[in-house]
Amino acid sequence: MLRDNLTGEFDLILGRATQTHVTSVVANGREIVADGYPTGVDLDALSADLVAQAAHGIDEKMELLPLVRRYQSALSDYYGAGKHREHS
Repeated sequence: MLRDNLTGEFDLILGRATQTHVTSVVANGREIVADGYPTGVDLDALSADLVAQAAHGIDEKMELLPLVRRYQSALSDYYGAGKHREHS
């Protein structure tokens, strides 16, 4: 475990591992990753579904962009001026 007790080494390895690091994973005697790819999952279909879900309602989401930019600008000004350090 790390000194700050925030994350253990095992969690770090799993959280940062990529396909080049992990070629095979066996869980409960069953291979769930083979040659760097998950087994039992249609990765192409999963990716296509994720893209479709993200694209759904994109026009409505884009309408919020000016509002989000105003909030980002206001927050940047606030923190940039050090207002978060002022005590009431």
